[in-house]
Amino acid sequence: MLLDLQVLERKKYNLLNDVMDLSQQLATAMDRNDQVSVRMLVAMRQDPLTQLEEVKHNLSRRLLEFSPDDQDLAHRLLQGGGQLPAGAGGRRPVECQPAAAGAHHRAGPAAEPPADRG
Repeated sequence: MLLDLQVLERKKYNLLNDVMDLSQQLATAMDRNDQVSVRMLVAMRQDPLTQLEEVKHNLSRRLLEFSPDDQDLAHRLLQGGGQLPAGAGGRRPVECQPAAAGAHHRAGPAAEPPADRG
């Protein structure tokens, strides 16, 4: 269920980015006094704003399915400040763990040291 929350949070993040991008375009159109673009961008912003409200509602609904303790933990994890309880091994879920500095991105011949040619 935590993975479902992460998917919803990612969707929320993407929608917020869309709204921010359209808002910046809207500001530029307003600076140019381009009324046609302003009307078009305001209309375009409505869809991601509506989707964002749906995602927020779905997040709240999913959190209500958790026990009170799990709700608190989920809130902390989603906000980036939570720690799993000691009984959970003291480790964060694999999906939440930061990757080692590029360790997973080195594959194939480029990851091997150059052969000694001497």
